[in-house]
Amino acid sequence: MEYDAYDPTLPSRREDAPEDHKNVAYWSCVALGAGILFPWNAWITAVDYFEMTYPGRHVDRVFPVLYFFPNVCALLVVLKHGHRLSQRARVRGGFVVFLLCLLAPAFASFAVVCVAVALTGAADAFAQGSLFGVVAPMPPSHTQALMAGTSVSGLVIATLRLTTRAAFGEANVRTAAGAYFGVAAAWVLACVALHGVLERTEMYAYYTREKDGGGDYVTVEEADEEADETRRALAPGGPSSSSGVGGGGSGGKRSSRGVGVREARDVLRRAWPQAVSVYAVYAVTLSIFPGVLAEDVSSAKLGSWYPLVLIACFNLFDVVGKAAPALAPALAARAGGDARALLTLALTRVLFVPAFVCVSARRGFEALSANELPCVLLVMALGWTNGWVGAVAMMAAPEAAEASRREACGTVMVLFLLSGLTTGAFCGWLWLL
Repeated sequence: MEYDAYDPTLPSRREDAPEDHKNVAYWSCVALGAGILFPWNAWITAVDYFEMTYPGRHVDRVFPVLYFFPNVCALLVVLKHGHRLSQRARVRGGFVVFLLCLLAPAFASFAVVCVAVALTGAADAFAQGSLFGVVAPMPPSHTQALMAGTSVSGLVIATLRLTTRAAFGEANVRTAAGAYFGVAAAWVLACVALHGVLERTEMYAYYTREKDGGGDYVTVEEADEEADETRRALAPGGPSSSSGVGGGGSGGKRSSRGVGVREARDVLRRAWPQAVSVYAVYAVTLSIFPGVLAEDVSSAKLGSWYPLVLIACFNLFDVVGKAAPALAPALAARAGGDARALLTLALTRVLFVPAFVCVSARRGFEALSANELPCVLLVMALGWTNGWVGAVAMMAAPEAAEASRREACGTVMVLFLLSGLTTGAFCGWLWLL
């Protein structure tokens, strides 16, 4: 049965859907959400290390542009040609590239680091775009889990950076950075195994079959048996593929295709307020974070620790915001059900820009910028609204789309999310004018 109203408290859209036993699928989504943004957060949270290693390069503003522009370009490729690779190959390939790129700081070459940041952004399009497409047909709580994981990564990375800096001290900056990037790489490596855990859950098997038009639900064991039969059919000397593999029935080979212009247009016809909301949220956030926090505010008390403290504060409240829909589902349901109100709330976040101008020493507000409290409060509000509005919009969008287009909707929403991040990354340079 189909539920008419968006409500994240509902366990499933159909009565015959399996339960998420011990919440394995949910927590796998949280961990994978953290993994897809671990490399990005690792790059931007180590701004103190990169500023000391490459002084005057404005790495806090260079990295976002290098990351998000290739990110959007690669996602466009995924939308059109992603069907040529399996979902598993796209996700795991992305994590392997993450792992290799996190080794770049060991070479201490700014050019190598810049290339690694750009490649990380491109790999993120494959991993993130595919994962949101996978969870979109599942209950909204799993999209919320993926969103919560993205913010958890920022908090964990910020804590890791503060810990390594305190443990090794400023005299051992390179050693601290090596430990920091090493732990980040280990988490990314673990995500490859976690993706396998998600694939083995009954919930994943059910919704994969449902979105591919396969009809009745099959267990993991039945899916494995079907895969074995398919491999035997395609093996040399086996039955011909035309007779052994069907074209979309319950026992046939599952078809896969890209997201075409018509399909994207159909999705946006229904979910454009949520798409624009996500775009606006991240465009405003990235125009301020991390550039303004790293370069445009200062503290005589905290010195070079101040940017790290502010970044950690943002990530903490981003986590709180993205976890809030699970803690207060009724409020999230009301907000997600009123798309225009959600869009209005997202657009009003542009007021954060003049607010941060008022605490920026670069803009001549030295008296106000000398007081840490106004800036910290603004960072807390920026993080919380970024997390809550973004999560609610991403959760509500698949519910607004047609049931057959929910996977496509998840990928299209990621495109708007990344487009907003890219716009914000370029707007961050306006603060230097």
